[in-house]
Amino acid sequence: MRIAIAQRLTLAHGIRGGMETQAQALTTGLAARGHALLILTAPLPDGRSAGEECGVPVRYVAPGSHRWYQRRWWEACYRELVQQHQQAPFDVLLSHSAGALGYVERVACELHLPCMVILHGTLAGELRTRLNDSATPRGIYRLMRFASRAPGMLARWRRVVDSVDRWIAVAPQVAHDAAREIGMPANRISVIPNGIDTTRFQPDAEARARTRRRLGIAADAPLLIASGRLEREKGFDTAIAAVTRLHNHWPELRLLIAGGGRDSARLETLARPLGEAVRFVGHVPHAELASILAAGDLYLMPTRCAEGLSLALIEALASGLPVLATRSGGEAIIDAGRTGILLPPASPDAWADSIEHLLRHDRLRRAMGLLARQMAVARYSQERMVALSEAALMEAHDAWRLRRTGYHHAL
Repeated sequence: MRIAIAQRLTLAHGIRGGMETQAQALTTGLAARGHALLILTAPLPDGRSAGEECGVPVRYVAPGSHRWYQRRWWEACYRELVQQHQQAPFDVLLSHSAGALGYVERVACELHLPCMVILHGTLAGELRTRLNDSATPRGIYRLMRFASRAPGMLARWRRVVDSVDRWIAVAPQVAHDAAREIGMPANRISVIPNGIDTTRFQPDAEARARTRRRLGIAADAPLLIASGRLEREKGFDTAIAAVTRLHNHWPELRLLIAGGGRDSARLETLARPLGEAVRFVGHVPHAELASILAAGDLYLMPTRCAEGLSLALIEALASGLPVLATRSGGEAIIDAGRTGILLPPASPDAWADSIEHLLRHDRLRRAMGLLARQMAVARYSQERMVALSEAALMEAHDAWRLRRTGYHHAL
């Protein structure tokens, strides 16, 4: 098939979020299966209008911004889609969340193309995130800004329901929230989890020893790993507070935080009294993240955000790490008590108690890590994600063709 892919961000924009990482994995997987692809995305700062990412042609459509959706960008994307479709017709349009929201109806009515939308989150999930992060002036501002924009986005989503042939949610909670707030038919929505490279992310004794030597961490020191954007809503302060509570009884305990962001200075100030117990390693290239995870004993995800289906968490599970996570971050993935523990988002005492419990019980921790690895391979491989997504795209195309045939027969 020839597939047009609409997404606001790609990894070339310099933002490595879960949606962008998953989108690239799906795109490269579909290309490897012989499909012809074209990505329509927001402009780059350097002004390029076209290029390639991982061997797939990309159109960087202006005017617009990669920071937020704009009507003029959607209109420009539709014009570009029409032009490309006239040169070489597409079989289906794939929209990552709201990537094509502003022109889905025109695609269905004017270009007569089927459309599939992958929902990485919902307005309800975003609202929960903003409410959880509304304890600061900045959090209140972001909540109010979201509240002002949400009604318009909701109205747009509801208008396009009949124009979308297939809806894919990355997690059951996303499917549930989307069905309730948008009202798409149950027979058009499926859950396809994000996928990772489970051959890259896996337990690796050599990488564990090598990484610990490089970082100056003792081979037998308990090591906690946390990673992601250093933003207040990600809850890294809870992880630091938990280590603070454990520090006197576990002086050899180490917390390694990988990532960068606007909250880095505040977090470093919080961690300074702990000395070497907390290490900030900054942004870690994705190619190196597997070795960081292999060096750890537990993975912490104290986020206050509604994460949908977190790739970072799945990568930790595939690396054989039991995960401590909040419900908003890990409920869709964690088998509580078997592959990890679900905890309140801002309760350092609860986090400290759970960390200590798993560190004291080696056999339990190792059993959880083994099951975490098995579950990640069975449910969250890239191969499975690509295969299921390819089948859904073909189903969307076939369902559209049947409806078109029935429509012409009725005439």
